[in-house]
Amino acid sequence: MTKVEITEWGELAIVEKLLSDYTQHTSDRKDPRVEHARNLLERIRPALVEATEQL
Repeated sequence: MTKVEITEWGELAIVEKLLSDYTQHTSDRKDPRVEHARNLLERIRPALVEATEQL
C-alpha cells in the first residue's frame, strides 16, 4: 500500500468533501466502493477535527 502525507489543512478538507459527496450521491447498489469510501471518511474526519482545532 502507498501512504500519502497530507501537509495542509486545505488538502484534508478537499479529501473529506470529495468522499462525503461521493458517499451521499452514489448508491451502494451502483458502486460497491461506497462502503470503502465511508470507512475512509470515518478515519479522515477525526484528523480534520484535530487539524481545525490546531488552527
